[in-house]
Amino acid sequence: MWLKRKKEDNKPQYFVQITEQSQFDKLLEDKQDFLLLKHSYRCSISTTAYNRVEKFLEKSNKTAYLVDVVAHRDLSMHIAQKTGVQHESPQWFQFQEGALQSNASHLSIYPS
Repeated sequence: MWLKRKKEDNKPQYFVQITEQSQFDKLLEDKQDFLLLKHSYRCSISTTAYNRVEKFLEKSNKTAYLVDVVAHRDLSMHIAQKTGVQHESPQWFQFQEGALQSNASHLSIYPS
């Protein structure tokens, strides 16, 4: 589940969806380096950000965690509370050793 999975069209999938607050908290507690995208499947700006992140992940051979902000609003708000960063969507986070290093939202999302 935590590895890259294949879609039906055999295109690699670079996102692992998280749905529970405990999953996010565990990433922080384990002091992991990780990437996270808060995304809405209903929003064209979010789709643009998703595509940018996916291209970055493909080139860097990395995987990111994904939060569906519509389906999991409580988790999205929990992340805002834990990071001190006001909820927006789409929103991109980079963590190092469990600490927030950078974040961006909307069309400012250009991962590096």
